Amino acid sequence: MCYSAQITAAYQKLVRMTGATLSLQEFAALYAHDPGKKRPKTPKAMDDAFRAGASPAELAVWAEVEQWNRAEATILEQE
Repeated sequence: MCYSAQITAAYQKLVRMTGATLSLQEFAALYAHDPGKKRPKTPKAMDDAFRAGASPAELAVWAEVEQWNRAEATILEQE
């Protein structure tokens, strides 16, 4: 089972066991990066899932991920 499938299965298990859910807006707020801090480590499959998003919230997260990638690439190119 690939990592992204494991994440999906673990989330579904969490929802079944606890009844907890998380809206996309709440997730996006948790996922957001504080510009003064180092980029958080996130799975590439999770980042890529936002690329195919249909809602404005999903696309906003993808825009943030793209910005992180550009900033990281700039730092690596300077080195």
